[in-house]
Amino acid sequence: MKETLRTQNLSHAHLLRAARKIHLWFLLPVLAGVSAQPIHAQQPSVRSASDTLRLSIGCETWLLAVGDSISCTPSIFVHHGDVMWPSRTRVQSPSWSSSAPSRLTVLEGVLVALDTGVATISVMANELTGKANFEILPPVATLSWDLRDTVIQVGDIVRMKAIVRDSSGRVLRTIGYNEYGGVEGGGIKLIHWSPDSLTFQGLRAGVSWVVARLGHRRDSITIVVEP
Repeated sequence: MKETLRTQNLSHAHLLRAARKIHLWFLLPVLAGVSAQPIHAQQPSVRSASDTLRLSIGCETWLLAVGDSISCTPSIFVHHGDVMWPSRTRVQSPSWSSSAPSRLTVLEGVLVALDTGVATISVMANELTGKANFEILPPVATLSWDLRDTVIQVGDIVRMKAIVRDSSGRVLRTIGYNEYGGVEGGGIKLIHWSPDSLTFQGLRAGVSWVVARLGHRRDSITIVVEP
């Protein structure tokens, strides 16, 4: 096993392979602060009496900068153990609130960041409550990963973080990720993550991508794992 930060241009063959079929796994920090849960695209054929319903506030990011505005769409998930999948239950008449409206306002699912700090957004619907903690940074100019599209081998380790800078180039903070996905099953395994950084290992041959989000900003990289 070796650690790698090697970057290479992705070949045309890699891109063709990536275009064939897409499978997504989302790590969404929308249920409880920055906690993450695996999301399955389809409901399992067997239901359990221990299944519970969870209400997600449906925001794509928990990081905002002053002046940002994002729209959130709540949804209901069936929760079983460590996995969740979308419920067929429709969200009806959601009611929104903010723990710090002078810092982060919310109206009918639209969040507007007014001042730096932290705030909790809550939504109530269908006798369920969903909450998420947000961090609001000073005005942000750029968001970018500290490495670009990368080719690694099975067993290699990639450590990475996204860097947030203001208009003067000053680093405001580093962040981990909001989502990761794979093409044709992907090829990476998440072995460590935090709100500030993450570490992947090449598990099998495949193509995966990692996405960082902050408000409306988005930066993604592709990781190709070769045998």
